[in-house]
Amino acid sequence: MDRRRDHRVRPPPDLLAAPSDTVPAGIAVGLALQHLSVQAVYLLLPLAVARALDLDAVATVQFLSLTLLAMAVTTALHTMSRGPIGSGYPLSCIPAPVAMSSYVGLAAFSLTPGQAAPSIILAGLGGLALVLLLPGLLRRLPVEVAGVVSFVLGMSLLPVAAEMGLRSPADPWVSGFAVLVLLGIVVANVANWRFASFGLLLGGGVGSVIALAAWTPASAILAELWEQPLFSPPQLAFPPVTEFRLDVTLAFLVISVGLLPGVLANVLTLQRLGNADWLKPDPGPLQRSFVATSLGLVSAGALGGMVATTSAGGVGLTAATRLMSRRIIWVNLAILVGLACSPWLIGHLLLLPAPVSAAMLLFIACFMLGSGVQQIAGRVLDKRRTCVVGLGLSAAFLDLLAREHLAALLPAALLGPVTLGFLVSLGVHVLTLPLVTRRTEAVITLDESAPRALDRFVTASAGAFGLRRATAEAAGHAAIEVGEILAARGVAQLEAEMRVADNRVRLLLRHAGAPLPRPARDPKAHDVAAGEDDAREAFAMWLAAREADACVPRALPQGSQLVLEFSE
Repeated sequence: MDRRRDHRVRPPPDLLAAPSDTVPAGIAVGLALQHLSVQAVYLLLPLAVARALDLDAVATVQFLSLTLLAMAVTTALHTMSRGPIGSGYPLSCIPAPVAMSSYVGLAAFSLTPGQAAPSIILAGLGGLALVLLLPGLLRRLPVEVAGVVSFVLGMSLLPVAAEMGLRSPADPWVSGFAVLVLLGIVVANVANWRFASFGLLLGGGVGSVIALAAWTPASAILAELWEQPLFSPPQLAFPPVTEFRLDVTLAFLVISVGLLPGVLANVLTLQRLGNADWLKPDPGPLQRSFVATSLGLVSAGALGGMVATTSAGGVGLTAATRLMSRRIIWVNLAILVGLACSPWLIGHLLLLPAPVSAAMLLFIACFMLGSGVQQIAGRVLDKRRTCVVGLGLSAAFLDLLAREHLAALLPAALLGPVTLGFLVSLGVHVLTLPLVTRRTEAVITLDESAPRALDRFVTASAGAFGLRRATAEAAGHAAIEVGEILAARGVAQLEAEMRVADNRVRLLLRHAGAPLPRPARDPKAHDVAAGEDDAREAFAMWLAAREADACVPRALPQGSQLVLEFSE
């Protein structure tokens, strides 16, 4: 989780603001409000939970306020750019849809979210332990699996949009109006004018005014909203330790794992968006985002609100505006805290008309779907990768179209298009990965012809494996440098082996004598001129391994071995 090991980033030419860039205050506020308009749609989830738990009006407003605070805390954890927590990407947060069933299930135990806090906190800590104990999985995650998750996330927004405004047979004008609002948002975003970045907010705002005039809310609802206080901070209570239940903990532990595929897709989408040289997932930000997700569940349990997760809609909005500045998200966080202290404003956010919500979700979904297609098509799909992608997408479609049939075959914890699609895609990848492992071997005599022999070995291996030219050049350069170091030691020959397993290339160099040193952490030209053998070798090792993802020297029962790993 050391940030110094993160991949180097080169912002694309069309990116208007990188995460560390500062945007003008007016733009930051406007875009933060656009993120809020997306988040407002998902505030219906904690409202539905409150109704399922039969909370009264005061407790419902309190639960919504605490949920907003949980969203703010989780946003801060994900956006942090220093330390072992947070990816540093601009990730806004929403109440987690995958947690709905577990929160509604608290009614069976006669528990409120506040009373279930100890169980939820323990589940979050359990999820954190899993994330920290299984970091190696992230380094093996193929791009096509990430693309499946991104695509399915966008696809999963479509039924929500349909329920909100596109399937209303009693009033076909609702569906027609949703389409008109969507067209307005698209035109406002693609038009060549100075307010294109605010297209979602402008289109949604104009549509909301028209919709509220055409479909006026009931007078009783409006009267209840006006009675809410303008400022009233939510009341925090220490979680009651006497209400611990193991079954509730297990239910939320499943949720802690179920949150990860969505976070994975959102972080990978921003990685690809913000780096012109992006080739594969950067595990450091992913690992820190997973830590932030687990801690977000802990904080939601401690506060008594609904757990929050990163917003696919917010990521889609960032992709649409090409503005990745963290300042936008920090402003959004401040607005969330302000809203949490205003029951009056919370109530009015829930007046967002259904057809406008549907149009906004459809607009956001198109960018998530496009991002997934880009990731899937980023590599040539051979037969194995076709199965990985095709079966993952098929599982997600089956969940959307035939959930009732799958429910009779699978446990509830595995249901959901994102979770099921991710598990099937990753499962097919893991099961078929041993079938495509390949390797080549050669013994190289370390004389004056060794550089040419090592280059021929790597070039021939790369041709057999179908590697990218950049990967072959990096491996060849490393092998030649290591050969020169060993020749200077007086080593007579080198056993070279190359292995390829999916997207990873491993170069194994076995030799006689002591292991080679690790690459210099702070190389200086003075090390070469100083005359110290260890310093010169460490500097040369830095030259050899500077394009490798990993460099591990180790002793063997007979001789030593150097393992260099490259991404493909």
